[in-house]
Amino acid sequence: MKLSLDPLHLSSYFSSTLRDQTGARMIVLFVLLLHLTEIASHHQCPNRGAITKNDLKDVRFVAKIRVERVGESVRCNMNYNGHEVKYPVFYSSADTLDYTKRNAPKIVAIHKKCPTLKQGKFYVLGCRGYDTYDCAFVKEFGNVTKSEEKLIKLKGATAGYNFLEWSAL
Repeated sequence: MKLSLDPLHLSSYFSSTLRDQTGARMIVLFVLLLHLTEIASHHQCPNRGAITKNDLKDVRFVAKIRVERVGESVRCNMNYNGHEVKYPVFYSSADTLDYTKRNAPKIVAIHKKCPTLKQGKFYVLGCRGYDTYDCAFVKEFGNVTKSEEKLIKLKGATAGYNFLEWSAL
C-alpha cells in the first residue's frame, strides 16, 4: 500500500493507529488490574503445623480458645468460614489483660480453602492483631508439644504482659 502525503489521509491514518494503541493499552491495563486484584485478595491460611519462634515473633497475643460455633450462622466474609470462639486463657499479649479480653476477636475467620476448626475443640491461637482475619497460627491444644509450650512460655516472659503460666490451665 502506498502512503499518500495528503494531509487528510495522513491524519486519519495516525488517528486510527493511535486509537488502536490506546485500545491495546486499555486491555493491558485491565489484565494488569485483574492480576493485582488477585494478588491483593490472596489468602493465607494460619499456620496449623509446628509453632515456631518466627510465628511467635509477629503475634500480638497468644491464647487458648474453645470453638463454640462454626458455619453459615457465624457472620463472616463470604470467602471465609467464621468460628465463634471463647477465650478461657490468655498466655501473653503486647497489651493489658483487660484490653486484650475486650478486643480479642470473638469470631476467628479462616479462608474456605484452609482447614476449618472443629466445634467444641480447644486450640492455641496466635494473632497479629485484633482483627477477625489476622491470626498467624492455630493448633489443636492437645497436639501442642513440650518444645512449643516452652516457646509460648518464653513469648510470655518477653511480651508486654505475661498473664498465666502454661500449667494454670
